[in-house]
Amino acid sequence: MAKILNFALSWALSLAVLSAGATAAVTVNDLIFDTTTADAGTTRTVSVTMSTDSGSATINSFSISSSPSGLTVSSVDTPFTVGTSGTSKTFTISSSTSETYTFSVTAIDSNGASSSSNSATVEYVTPSSLTMDVLENPLSTVYEGNNTGISINVINNLGSSQTRNLTLYQNLSNTFVVNTSLGSDPATQTLSLSSGQTRSVVWNITIGSFTGTGHSLVRLGDTTEAKVFTLTKGTTTTVSTATTTTAGGVGGSGATTTTTTTTTTTISGQPGHEIQNIVREIIQRNNEEIKSLIDSKEELQTGLRIALGKELSAEIKAAVSATTEKIQKNVASNRSIDIDTVNSRSSVSLKIKYNGTEQVNNFLVKDVIPKSFADSSSKITVSAPGAVVNVTKADPEYIFTYKNITPGEEKTISYSVNERAFTVSGEYSAPVILAESTQVYVPPTTQTNQTTTTLSAAEKINLTFVLAVVLILGGIVWYYYQNHGKKQPWQSTIKSPQLK
Repeated sequence: MAKILNFALSWALSLAVLSAGATAAVTVNDLIFDTTTADAGTTRTVSVTMSTDSGSATINSFSISSSPSGLTVSSVDTPFTVGTSGTSKTFTISSSTSETYTFSVTAIDSNGASSSSNSATVEYVTPSSLTMDVLENPLSTVYEGNNTGISINVINNLGSSQTRNLTLYQNLSNTFVVNTSLGSDPATQTLSLSSGQTRSVVWNITIGSFTGTGHSLVRLGDTTEAKVFTLTKGTTTTVSTATTTTAGGVGGSGATTTTTTTTTTTISGQPGHEIQNIVREIIQRNNEEIKSLIDSKEELQTGLRIALGKELSAEIKAAVSATTEKIQKNVASNRSIDIDTVNSRSSVSLKIKYNGTEQVNNFLVKDVIPKSFADSSSKITVSAPGAVVNVTKADPEYIFTYKNITPGEEKTISYSVNERAFTVSGEYSAPVILAESTQVYVPPTTQTNQTTTTLSAAEKINLTFVLAVVLILGGIVWYYYQNHGKKQPWQSTIKSPQLK
């Protein structure tokens, strides 16, 4: 019996020793942060979760390493305990210069066992690497219920892809209320841009109740670059006029007098206008997708035949596809809708801006207008300076052909109808663009002015008459000389006597 008790005690002690010697394995999970690209001089927050497979562990060392060096990292206090449910820690990273860093986290527990996270990459860039251009300003004078918009182009001048937030800040002066409608998050738009790409964002704004002057501000990323827009409330003037009419009765007896009062309210700014701004980015297609698009759309083939003046061979389609793929990232489009509810007139304006560095030849724009604006192209007045306009479908669809478009040039296409259109921005798609070729752009040189004299029709007739008279007189003189200027045989040849 004593032997059995001794054996059980020994076994229990051994088990206790083994249990005390067992350690919990720590796992450091993936690093989590909001963006892989940041502006130099700004701070980013990184979080990481650590957990054990069983029991708990004490972390005595928590370190962050980076390559190359130069990444500034905040410290994390130790020790701390990690369990199976996980423990999260956060720290910040920053860099004052443009650089791409690879960094990771290493945790060491009380037993000296270490565990490291995955490696993450963050690129810090100079704020000037991305720029903003204003496409459309909002109305400077507005009234309650007015619709206006802010349109911004963001251009990536870096040699690599970038991601930025474009944010609209409202109510800076606390003097007005602005309601925006743009997707699920109207205040901020996250833009991903490839190298050299231009992207556009528009905020449609409905003005609420406000007084005096207010401001909206658009900021790109965390930089100090911002665009400020000022809105001023228009004045309202109310004028009442009374008209009196008398009817009925004989000789003033039994007459009925009616007074009608008409009240006219005038609001400065653009009263009665519903304005919407729309940005639909040019769809970025690869070479094969562009070829398939041309093959599947008869109207595009027709437009190309007209523009190029020849049938479409496989070589021509290949050239158009390659050129279009090359330039499409440098083309931005912006559309605005103006519904004049007072005069029952509606208009749509499409602006195409080319931000490339080469001249583009035979530049085509295909645009579709929804039937909510007009059910037939016969009802639409189109203006497209410098373009050859072709109606490809009466639904309506159009193709506009420009002989060429140069760097920084903007083309405007306008549609108008003499009726109040019930059309909304969501019905408009991005235009389709095609181009035949590009060439090196040579800016026009300044030439010395030369004066050229052009004769009018009357002056030409007078000059002809004078020349005819001169010729006739010359003929008469010549004839007289031939017949009277020489001596004839019957003329005397006797010499005068000479004195000696």
